[in-house]
Amino acid sequence: MTNKAILPLLIVAALPQAGVLAAELLPSRALARIGDHRFYHGPDITCAVLSPDGRRIASAAHYSRFSRFPAPMEERDAYDPFIVLWDAATGERLRELRVPNAIIQQLAFSPDGKQIAAAYTSSDQKEGVVIFAVKTGKLLRQLRDFKSRVNYLQFSASGQQLRVSEWCGPVSAWDTVSGEQLRLWNPPPEVPPTEHAAGLCGWRGVLSPDNKVIAWEMHAVYGRGPSRDMVGLRVHDAATDKLLYQKKFEPSHRPPSFAFSANGQRFATDCDKLTIWETATGKELLTLNIEDMSRFALTPDGRQAVISEGAPWSSRERLWDLQSGKPSRKLSPDSILLMPSLPGMQQVFSADGKTLLLTSNSTLRLFDMTTGKEHDVPGHRTPVTPRFSADGRTLFTSCDEARRSWDVSPGKEPTLLSYEPKKAWEADCLAHSADNRLFLDRSEDRVRVRDTATGRVLRELGDDNRDAKSGQFSPDATRVLFQHKEVNDNKPAIFRIYEVKTGKASGEFKAELFTHPMFSPNGRLAAWADSAGTVHLHDAVSGKDLRTLRSSRPLPKVEGDDDYDLLFSPDGEQLILSTSRYNAFMSGEERETMLPVRVFQISSGREIVRFYANPDKKRKAHPPSCMACSPDGRLLAVAEYGSAIIRLLEIASGKVRAEFAGHSHGVHGLSFAPDGRTLASGGEDNVVFLWDVTGARTPAAVKKASESDL
Repeated sequence: MTNKAILPLLIVAALPQAGVLAAELLPSRALARIGDHRFYHGPDITCAVLSPDGRRIASAAHYSRFSRFPAPMEERDAYDPFIVLWDAATGERLRELRVPNAIIQQLAFSPDGKQIAAAYTSSDQKEGVVIFAVKTGKLLRQLRDFKSRVNYLQFSASGQQLRVSEWCGPVSAWDTVSGEQLRLWNPPPEVPPTEHAAGLCGWRGVLSPDNKVIAWEMHAVYGRGPSRDMVGLRVHDAATDKLLYQKKFEPSHRPPSFAFSANGQRFATDCDKLTIWETATGKELLTLNIEDMSRFALTPDGRQAVISEGAPWSSRERLWDLQSGKPSRKLSPDSILLMPSLPGMQQVFSADGKTLLLTSNSTLRLFDMTTGKEHDVPGHRTPVTPRFSADGRTLFTSCDEARRSWDVSPGKEPTLLSYEPKKAWEADCLAHSADNRLFLDRSEDRVRVRDTATGRVLRELGDDNRDAKSGQFSPDATRVLFQHKEVNDNKPAIFRIYEVKTGKASGEFKAELFTHPMFSPNGRLAAWADSAGTVHLHDAVSGKDLRTLRSSRPLPKVEGDDDYDLLFSPDGEQLILSTSRYNAFMSGEERETMLPVRVFQISSGREIVRFYANPDKKRKAHPPSCMACSPDGRLLAVAEYGSAIIRLLEIASGKVRAEFAGHSHGVHGLSFAPDGRTLASGGEDNVVFLWDVTGARTPAAVKKASESDL
């Protein structure tokens, strides 16, 4: 699973964000590692909070059923129930706090930072809360059997009480020492829906930090239960439960959220517009109408807010001054890959407001609010794709936020040559050219070729390409291939080829809807695979049908929908086809089945060999996350989704020639150096490894395996 210790770094350049692991600490067969695992939690972070003094971070994660990282139940049981405590200054994992057989939903630090509370859902669907000592990791208190899921945790200012809010349920206050329930606030009475009007339900209650008022988010009820539409707010006196005032809102097109400032004197609501209110009187202080806003967090004094603008998975973060209603600072980089929006973000600021905690899907991220810069960034902060230069002396690494280049000349430690944040206009990119100089995007139903450096539109392709969801440049970037038209009733989709220079279509072909055609290395062919496992080859200029590649013998019979990965050998003489079959009616690991990897010879159209990419698991293996073919066409490097293992297979025989293990959780991209002696792997864990393919430069023995039993 994830690393238990943080390995020291050797900083190799004065440029920002460079880190390479010292050679003596490398895993077997590794030549170098770029970046490190500081602040890397692992896939599918569900919640993370910053201690008031800014010295500690707590985070928790959960393998969802839709995770890109499939894992057996025993691995999930060893991952989901843990809270990880971090040193915010160094990124070191301090300890793990285990909540047995549970999924952790919410976290909260006490005001002095000495305790942490966690809300959980147990394996038998029971809801509870636990309190740990931060220093020792000791379980201090366990509160059990809440009627509905806990959606908010909050310590009182003294730390002697813990307030627990339940979805569509009460708010309760508990003595943190004795575990005794001290007070219960019930939500306002539910108003059932009628034939002509929606009903009303108290969705969530939140006590102000000064304990003076309790605010209830009121959501609309349409027939079967509460909706996500927050249509009102009721603010009550916390001591007497008397209604002080209420607000009404129009239903929002985005998930609504609500938050108090740390002193309780202000609160903010986001229902299409971000509005700041005075808590004591309900007076409206400011309204901001920010397009594409996805979430916000108030600074402790309530006078500023960090606001995410754009899609949460690739958003722009800016600090807004709530007195002037204008942005005062942006966070670097311009576009930050973030986890999905969490209503009512809490404990993301230190008490002094100088430090901000944000998270991506797998990584914790700290920002200095004085400068807007990210703290101590060692390398890429999202999954990495590597690519070698033609002479093999430069390695280009790219993630969702930035590109870097490295000097990887033989006999030298990798040295950072350049760092370039990705541009804001790349957020809606459909595809990049191989050299990253051009990219595709779609605007107003038109696909456009744009200059990456300037964002300038160079060419519009066709008049109506509303169905374009992804695309591909030819290797020389002279042509573009993408889905032009989606046809219903299980009929083929139309894929069209355009000339970049003129913007005109040169050809088209029909293919199954959920397929991803690709160019051959010389750009002369376009290939795709159908549901029967047959590969179709087309002329990559005209789209004319040229040939079909069929298996020499039947495949194992397995029910389900197919997903294919295609890979041409560098000389274009062979085509490698990996197939997985998904059956939604099966449960657990039985849903997905791997079929043998098949290798076709283009000239003859024959299948020349087949083998399992994971000989140990065979059909029970997971689909490949990425594949790469060696320059001489003899070796295939394969990594599975969720696996940290890279297998090096001999294509002619299917034998495993080596296994490389160093990443955590998953491998995102693979690339061979032009001489075939080095393999670069980019991880979901934000790091890059350089591997010795031949074994001549490292002392480790080459691992071999028996042939696959097909």
